[in-house]
Amino acid sequence: MSGRCGGYRFEHGPPRKDGGDDSLEPRPRLDRSAGEAREVEEETGWRVDGMKPLVYAQPANGITDSEHYVFRADGATWAGPRPS
Repeated sequence: MSGRCGGYRFEHGPPRKDGGDDSLEPRPRLDRSAGEAREVEEETGWRVDGMKPLVYAQPANGITDSEHYVFRADGATWAGPRPS
């Protein structure tokens, strides 16, 4: 389902990728928890346990493809100093 307003197309429902020729293809949902856990360890030296997604938002839907993710970790253990 989509709506048009002033030359912009606003999508409703799951995120979709515009094919450029007015066709829409579903965009696969990825589990980003593992990647975010690795990133936390690389940047801080803490190894997180039980990473869970909390919030997903597209704050400027229809204007930009910015995606924001917020995760929660149930615990963390010190893995060592972060690489310099």
